[in-house]
Amino acid sequence: MKPLPIRAKFALWSGLAMTLALGALAGGTLFNLYRRQVKEADDNIATETKELQGFLPGKRPEDIPWELDPHMGWTVFDESGRMLRVDPIITGDAAMPALAAKGIVSSGSWRRGWRVEAIPAGPNRTFVVGYEMAKVHAALADLIMAYAWSLPFVVLVVVVGVWWVTGRALAPFRALAEGIEGVQSDHLDRRVPESTARDEIQRLAASFNALLARLEKSFAQTRRFAADASHELRTPLTIMRGELEEILRQTQLPPEAMSKLVSLQDEIARLDRITEQLLQLARFDAGHVVLETQEVGFSELLAEICEDGELLAAAAGVVLDVELASGVRVKGDPLHLGRLVLNLLDNACKYNRPGGRVRCELKLDEGDAVLKVANTGTGIPPEMRDRVFERFFRADSSRPNTRGHGLGLALCWEIVELHGGRLNLVADQDAELTVFEVRLPAPRPSHTQGSSGTSDTA
Repeated sequence: MKPLPIRAKFALWSGLAMTLALGALAGGTLFNLYRRQVKEADDNIATETKELQGFLPGKRPEDIPWELDPHMGWTVFDESGRMLRVDPIITGDAAMPALAAKGIVSSGSWRRGWRVEAIPAGPNRTFVVGYEMAKVHAALADLIMAYAWSLPFVVLVVVVGVWWVTGRALAPFRALAEGIEGVQSDHLDRRVPESTARDEIQRLAASFNALLARLEKSFAQTRRFAADASHELRTPLTIMRGELEEILRQTQLPPEAMSKLVSLQDEIARLDRITEQLLQLARFDAGHVVLETQEVGFSELLAEICEDGELLAAAAGVVLDVELASGVRVKGDPLHLGRLVLNLLDNACKYNRPGGRVRCELKLDEGDAVLKVANTGTGIPPEMRDRVFERFFRADSSRPNTRGHGLGLALCWEIVELHGGRLNLVADQDAELTVFEVRLPAPRPSHTQGSSGTSDTA
């Protein structure tokens, strides 16, 4: 079950508290009213009994001509329990329980209840005086009905009122949350608005702004370090690579030394690629990448890059299948788009199984140029699929025997974002394939010049 928002919790808990409070108030009111009515009935019975006893001298109890209040009645019983006087108010069944009890007792039912008392009235005679409780019970029933109608309305008003008040009270927090949501890692110079009131909300906003200032400084230092380090590393790496190439041209080197130097040359080339990608990412982070945007024949650009991709596939021992819709055009920087596609192809060839295949497919879909690069292999575990575009992330457990450094997909993500597109790891009907999909807006979403493709095999 989805947890309730704090506003709803306040309203519901307030409604529950008000229900309990009003229920206790109503119960206490009804109990006190009933007790007071019962005491009033008992007092009336005591008063009328004294007056009735005053008529006894010289008369038989059943012959006394005495009328009580309309809600009271009296009768006389002999020693055998036979009723000697019929009263229009109280019945024998209602009066009989008083004979076996001492003091005032209740008798009858809720609809026709009584408070009755038996008093000796001479030899073999007993008075029973009763107070009809129907009037009391009717008043209680009316009050219960009034509570039943009014109390839920009061609770509803309280719930709505608390909902409204809580919404007003939480409005500054919502504004603060919206401001926080607008802060991204590439816009750490933004600040959330601070209220003029010196309250907890202003303190929270000020604390968050101070945190943003520290983060901005830390991010700036990190980006500066990455850019500076990458830039400084390029020169010594270039020198090392040139000197190694000169040494390798010497034919008198022993085979064992030659093998080690070639391995060293590969490592230097790898470091050079890492340095270049780090420098490029640092430029993206700093916003220093300027696109030379133009209308690019994406189909033709992909066809050229796939020729280089065939060399990558052959070196990795995999097969490259190419299917490109003709006439697909996009707006972008050809250099960065070429780097994007080459990185995806290199990634697909590198993280593949021996004898596997790579598929490169381009088509138009709903006004977007859609490029899919898929490869066979062990796949990416579900728990790691959300992290594949993170920098320096490598799914080592699912991709053995590879020498990647976790920057290629991060760079692809930045390039696609810069072109206003989307890069996703998507599911495919073929469970053996890992598919990366690039969607770039096409300048003319109306038609294609044909969907005939070529299938190249390397």
